[in-house]
Amino acid sequence: MNHNNTPEQDVTAQQSFSTPTLGEMQFCRDDLCWVGQYNGFEFRIAAAPEQLPDDALLAYCREVLADAEGLMALLETQKQQKLGCHGGCFDDEILHLTYLNLMFYRRADSLRILAQLSPRKVRRGGAGQLFEHDDKQQRLWRLEFYDGRCQGLDFEY
Repeated sequence: MNHNNTPEQDVTAQQSFSTPTLGEMQFCRDDLCWVGQYNGFEFRIAAAPEQLPDDALLAYCREVLADAEGLMALLETQKQQKLGCHGGCFDDEILHLTYLNLMFYRRADSLRILAQLSPRKVRRGGAGQLFEHDDKQQRLWRLEFYDGRCQGLDFEY
């Protein structure tokens, strides 16, 4: 089943669509993406306003999100590799990083993921709260993947 539509047909006017494997998705006009939840992760699939995601991108999204243990293990490995960098001043923050969302997109013939991370401390009862930065600057942590290969953990302000 091909979800592509002609440019004249603005499918995002419907605001949502569903697939048998990923379930219901809502279109976010601010970020130009379809947003859904699958296997405990919020995912986003980049899309032009007039198109639904193509089948290959949907399949890649499902394949990656189906392996929750693999995603969590990869994040833990990347966190351990990043500890001690920058003089160790971000180590406590790094240890508390968790997935915020995973943005799936296509660049040329490459399938890519930008995983946004959030430093959260878990309180009793499992509810998360934002990490308080000593320097009061918000760092935007991320993992980037190109064709299934993780490019590493990094941040920007």
